[in-house]
Amino acid sequence: MPQKTAIRAAVALVLIVAAFSVRSVARGGLLDEHFGVTLELDAGQYDRYQKTTTYPFELSSFTPSNNVDTVDYIVGDWYGHWSKDKFRDKTIRGAYPSSAEPYDVEALYFDDDPINLYVVVVTSFPGPPGLYEKRLSGSPLLVTGDLAIDLGLNTARSMDNFSYDYGVNINYERRRSSGDARSGGSTAGDEVYRTQNSDWYVGSPRYATAASGELTNFDPDYAGFAGVYAGDADVDIYEYAFEGGRLEGGHPTYVIEMTIPRGALIELYEEDEVGIGWVEGCRNDGNGHRRVLRFEDLPDIDCNRTPSGSPVPEPTTATLLGLGAALALFRRRRG
Repeated sequence: MPQKTAIRAAVALVLIVAAFSVRSVARGGLLDEHFGVTLELDAGQYDRYQKTTTYPFELSSFTPSNNVDTVDYIVGDWYGHWSKDKFRDKTIRGAYPSSAEPYDVEALYFDDDPINLYVVVVTSFPGPPGLYEKRLSGSPLLVTGDLAIDLGLNTARSMDNFSYDYGVNINYERRRSSGDARSGGSTAGDEVYRTQNSDWYVGSPRYATAASGELTNFDPDYAGFAGVYAGDADVDIYEYAFEGGRLEGGHPTYVIEMTIPRGALIELYEEDEVGIGWVEGCRNDGNGHRRVLRFEDLPDIDCNRTPSGSPVPEPTTATLLGLGAALALFRRRRG
């Protein structure tokens, strides 16, 4: 994308030294190595619609075992039977997701330190380009959402009370003036942008649930895009492999891992409130609850400057008040 080249070069100068101080986290290893989570499945049950045995999560396996003093997480797993009657499902556990298991958001994890923000989404919705919904006429493409970050810089939208200040461009979907977005390929994006509310839209509007008006995607190549490239995150999307090739709910489980340099969020300051949202491009899984991550007691570091030679402080505290995906169960580190 040629128009970004000059901006990328300038931002790279800001981030290049900070990269040497980043805590070592292996690519594809945030969930396992940083959060200490190994997902497991419970005993199976027969699903009458899929005509096979399906397996729910073992809920205790969502619990982190690493960095437990600073990690926050929330679990909203849904599990149940499908039905041929207008795709209605029988809820056995958790919040009911629109259009069944493929749209389920299972959990979200968060941690931060003076250098990075760490975000992990566990979902049944695939990575870019998204999900070709075979149960709908023509098997339309429902795109994967981008990560939205709210620092309270733009005016909060009345629909969802969210300010779309920054975003990680996970899906290279191509926005159109009307109708659903088109595929921009299967590569996961990692660019961070400073955005305006107007840059965001619903990626698959013809098939979006009403929810609370959340927006899901932004396209930097769309005419009139007002955003500015701010840096690169480390993004990895992969299918989670369970023992014996089993599938949770009869469908694959996907993990989205993001390491976002604080230097890319140049307007993030000590004690700022930060909202983080990830929603599928069709806004399914009942994303009616806007939730927020709040940072507390962050070290006073100017992210635009090269870190000093002093030791990196211990990971900071972030109190989880919630997130942009609608998750039913809530866990906070401190009472």
